[in-house]
Amino acid sequence: MSSETADARKTREGTSSIRLVVNRKTALEESKVSSQQLRLGTYGGDSLLKFRANDDSYEQSLVTDDAADELDSPMFKEGEGFFQKAIDRRDSESTGLLALNAFIHMRDVTSERTKREMAAYFQKAFGLSGSRYKELYEQVMQSSNPVDLKLKVVVLCAEGLEAKDANGKSDPYCRMGILSRAHQSSSIVKKSNLLEWEKEGLVNEVATSSVKEATLSPVWGEVFVLPITDPKEDLLAIELWDSDEVRAKVKGVKGIGHFFRDLRKTDDFLGRTFYLLQTIPVEGEERTLTLYSHSGKHKQGEVTLKLSIQGLRKNVPIELAVHEHLMITRALIYHESQQQGQFIRRWNAKMSDAADNLLLHHASLNTINKLLRATCQLNVLLEYHKSFAVEMDAFRDILHDIKENRLLLPSYEEAADECRLTSDEPSWVVQLFKDLQELASYILDVMRNHLMVFNLKSTKGIQRIQKHIRTLKDLFTFRPFVQRLDPCQKNFTESLESCIKGSVPRWFLMLSGNLMPVQNTANEQLAAFRGLCQHCLHQCQRALENVHPIFQEVGVDYFTHFYITLDKLLYGEAASRLELFSEDPDAAAFEVYVIFKEIQQLSVHAHESVQDKVELKNCHVWFKHMVNNWIHVATKRCKERIGKAIEIDQVVQVTDEAKFSSSAVDTKAFLLQMGSFWQNLSWPVASEAYGFTVTIIQNICESALYYVETVYGSLKELEEASYDEQGRFQATEKLCIILNNMSHVRTALTNLRQKLELHKFYRWLTEKEDIGKQAEHLIDTLLSSADEDIGNKISQIVAAISKKLSPDIKQFVEGMIAAKMEDSVTEAFTPLMDYLTKNLQILGDFLLYDVFWAILHELWNVTVSTLHQSLADIPKKSRKGYLYARMYSGLNMLRDFFFAGGNGLGAGDLESTDYTALLLQLEILALPTHDVILRFQSELVKQQASAVEKRAEQKYGTLTFSVGYLRDKGAVEVTIIQGQKLPGLDKNGLSDPFVELSLQPEETFPESSEKQFRTTVQKQTLDPFYNEEFVLPANEKDLDRKGSILMLAVFDYDMMSSNDFAGLCIVACKDIPRLDSGIASLSDPDAQVRKNLVLPLIHISPTVALHELETRKEASDSEASDTWKLFKKFEADKAMDSGRKGSIFCMRTLLGL
Repeated sequence: MSSETADARKTREGTSSIRLVVNRKTALEESKVSSQQLRLGTYGGDSLLKFRANDDSYEQSLVTDDAADELDSPMFKEGEGFFQKAIDRRDSESTGLLALNAFIHMRDVTSERTKREMAAYFQKAFGLSGSRYKELYEQVMQSSNPVDLKLKVVVLCAEGLEAKDANGKSDPYCRMGILSRAHQSSSIVKKSNLLEWEKEGLVNEVATSSVKEATLSPVWGEVFVLPITDPKEDLLAIELWDSDEVRAKVKGVKGIGHFFRDLRKTDDFLGRTFYLLQTIPVEGEERTLTLYSHSGKHKQGEVTLKLSIQGLRKNVPIELAVHEHLMITRALIYHESQQQGQFIRRWNAKMSDAADNLLLHHASLNTINKLLRATCQLNVLLEYHKSFAVEMDAFRDILHDIKENRLLLPSYEEAADECRLTSDEPSWVVQLFKDLQELASYILDVMRNHLMVFNLKSTKGIQRIQKHIRTLKDLFTFRPFVQRLDPCQKNFTESLESCIKGSVPRWFLMLSGNLMPVQNTANEQLAAFRGLCQHCLHQCQRALENVHPIFQEVGVDYFTHFYITLDKLLYGEAASRLELFSEDPDAAAFEVYVIFKEIQQLSVHAHESVQDKVELKNCHVWFKHMVNNWIHVATKRCKERIGKAIEIDQVVQVTDEAKFSSSAVDTKAFLLQMGSFWQNLSWPVASEAYGFTVTIIQNICESALYYVETVYGSLKELEEASYDEQGRFQATEKLCIILNNMSHVRTALTNLRQKLELHKFYRWLTEKEDIGKQAEHLIDTLLSSADEDIGNKISQIVAAISKKLSPDIKQFVEGMIAAKMEDSVTEAFTPLMDYLTKNLQILGDFLLYDVFWAILHELWNVTVSTLHQSLADIPKKSRKGYLYARMYSGLNMLRDFFFAGGNGLGAGDLESTDYTALLLQLEILALPTHDVILRFQSELVKQQASAVEKRAEQKYGTLTFSVGYLRDKGAVEVTIIQGQKLPGLDKNGLSDPFVELSLQPEETFPESSEKQFRTTVQKQTLDPFYNEEFVLPANEKDLDRKGSILMLAVFDYDMMSSNDFAGLCIVACKDIPRLDSGIASLSDPDAQVRKNLVLPLIHISPTVALHELETRKEASDSEASDTWKLFKKFEADKAMDSGRKGSIFCMRTLLGL
């Protein structure tokens, strides 16, 4: 500062710092700092990231008071300091007399109630008895100097005035004077104005404002001072007038203005009001008064004033008055700042109304303005702050008053917002800026040590930092103050940045000394260093989250300067302790590495210009040789804990849906801890991180399999205990829990990709070294393989359960088959359903959904397979229609049982190939022979349709023909046109093809079956041309019967042996067009036109219905025998159809029956 030399400033700053750390320095030399001495706020209790679950957590608290939010300030001293002197002044009663003098002289502007309250407060504040107060009162009354009282009026503005000019406006001005209340009701006051009152001697002085042209809302802001005779009885009278002198200046109405000016020489009255001075409070007030007409009946607008009563003691210089005000302020603060006889620490400086009124009395009596009052208050509060501390809000309020009233500073230049420095400045101005400089120095001292002064963990501590920063900002935005600083001190931002950079080393040195171990062993040194790093991490986080936003408000990048300074200190400290990391069998250094990584990651919040300067970003090189040992230790401990968890296993209800044992819950947690270990490792070199990650994932998988294999081995102990009294297998709770345990651990691997966000890791590897795909493939292979191995173990248990249940299910199925004919389906299947219900109830109560679903699915397959096998084992001669119907209904009943109304297996799981084949077989077995034939013929139609869809696979050629039903002839008319690319069935590769036609079944079309319909034989060709027409008698209604077909069979004619089958075309009779005559009318839109059909030739594929016809033929069913013989002709030659293994009638093998 200008009045302070550089050496003096350095001495002062050094003294402040020494004052703060003197006790700590001694403690550091003794290698240990007590928490009671430091009182830093609580840093302990912060848990460390460790992958060792059983380690004792490192917790060390630097202080015991967790609620501390602010510590010793650099300006704080022990004892009362100045305020001991204040007691002496109060005892001399001189200060009390000064205050009493002000109160007495201003009593006439104070209400009676206020007088009583003030008298009582005065006695209490100055320790006076009632009699002593009266004595002093009389003494002041007899010896006091005369005082002139004046009313200060600031005319601000007016609103809602009447328009008196032709342009709809007025040219208002105001007059004011002091009138005795006794004259207010006189006739002259009611009928005349202030100028007339002045002539009559009713008003001593009339003040007049300027004229505001052409407005009904004038704004003045003009100040007037009027002498007061009797403050109890005097009134302020104020009138508003419209000036006539400016009427001629109204634009556009000049002539009319002259006319009115000549016609009326007086100004126009706008309104009047009176205000009793006794109602003005001692601190003054701003008041809006209503204007009335002469009669007082009509409102005519409003006027707004600032009013205050001031006194001026004769023969008392202003310097003396200011000194008196300072003494009174000091005495009142001494009284107000005590609570139960003790001075308040961190006082908010809020004064009582009585104290404020007393100070205002004295200020008003001596014309002490707000700037002088604020100057006195600042000086006294700074002295108090040195001993007991004052809240920064109090200083901010004072600064606000000083800045608001800076116009009252001598030599102040408003345009430049500066004060000219002069050699003859008043002493109070010199003291004001000296106090402001002391306040700024104090705040900067606090900021240089803020990490040791404030607890960054406490909300109150953060708020206090904010208050200090805002107060300092207010100081540096007060230009007259900054004007007096040295050039190197004027930059607010640089000053704060310097404080931040200086505070971090002090805090770091203090923290290092406090954490110095008692015994100097390697383990204790490593533990102490780990604690130091942990505290640094927490302080970084608090600096970013709590402190940085405060400094950001004032344009200072706190975190960047804090972080870079701490980074250098911590890096240097770590580099000096590298020998601690050389041997680390317990992987304790991993925690230090993780903390370093977390601190380094916070660097992204620092300014980008310094991020390349972060020292800790390369700290991983110190730990590279330890990583494999860390992984080994982590895996070893994981397996040890899994083994221990299995030893002390017990059942726990982790979720509402199922039970586990504690070992599964613990194992999953251990595996996830391994995943957290990988996340904490977060190795920064891509190629090395790839190798470490693969090893960790592989160890996680091995640990999971270790648990599953161990648990799986315990199943042998349950085998003997899994049968009921009847010798039937019965699922148990223990068995279910083992399955749940395996599934629970399996989910740890299933969710590992998402839990660890491996996709981000792969993307990072790709960006760094383009090895992301390679890593993803290898890691997915490891996880999928482990998942598959666990799934196989679960499947083995599920299959074993199904295998155990299978004999009992077969026994119940055999009982159902042997049931009497009169037994209902429900009665026959009830024993099987009860057995399944019993076991599924146990499984459903204890198993996880996915495991239960797997067993349910396997059990369904076993049940269907058992039914299917039991059906195949029934002797042909013992087969009865009712048995098939029962089994068909029972199968559907079982399906509904496993479907469970949508809560069990889904339709896709239930309708397996085995189930569909069994259902179809039972359905056909229950049909009469005629219906089986129709079913078979319907299946032939489907085979023909399938061949049409697969035109590219046509290997038997095609047949072109047209067909239609002639209603007038009652017959089906077929024209065989040609064949193409027919198979060569003769030795020369050609054929002698002809076509046989028939309507099937013969029972439905008896007339057609009496005659054979066939084309002529076309010799030695594969593309025969016929163009031959045939008429097959039939009833139209028979064409619509289900299963009715038109069959066109192509043969190769052999003279010496039976004809060779070439292929078959099938047309459903219901699809044959119906024609009224041989030639359809093309003009008839409803007519069905005969069109040429080109169908591929097919060979009959084996079907259940055809197999059943063969079976019934063997059982001497004549109808089945006739049909079977008919279709035997369509057996393809084995040489020609080598892809079809044997006869189509060898159905049993093909159907698996």
